[in-house]
Amino acid sequence: RLGATLLEGDNGGKRDWRVYADPAGHPFCFCAC
Repeated sequence: RLGATLLEGDNGGKRDWRVYADPAGHPFCFCAC
């Protein structure tokens, strides 16, 4: 029901992170470390 919207992807695997927006529109990052 609640989900995030992808704002910026991993650029075809060239980045180790993605940027999402929560349901309220606040951006946050997921990083593969």
